[in-house]
Amino acid sequence: MDYIFSYRMFRELEKRAEGVTGLAAFRSIGANLAFGKLTVPDEVLVVSGGYFPVLGVKPLLGRTISPEDDVDGAGNAVTVLGYGYWHDKLGGEIGVLNQPIRINGVAFTVVG
Repeated sequence: MDYIFSYRMFRELEKRAEGVTGLAAFRSIGANLAFGKLTVPDEVLVVSGGYFPVLGVKPLLGRTISPEDDVDGAGNAVTVLGYGYWHDKLGGEIGVLNQPIRINGVAFTVVG
């Protein structure tokens, strides 16, 4: 396991981020992704709510994960699919938006 800050430390840094335009966190993990009848092993990024805004990334469809989704104990279980997975594994279907996908057995709603 290779990381610089713990999740708890990241949350403390967020609270004290004076003079910083934005702060975001991510971590890559291996996961099983299940959508419909298709289950594949892959790598996923677990990201903080500020991840996409800090990078200035806009989704092709739908929306990104927001700070409102990333609230300790009260956030939304949502996900943004990578273009390659969406295009190659799911056929680029627009209908995946607002549908559930299971990541390591936990249901998330596809928002982008």
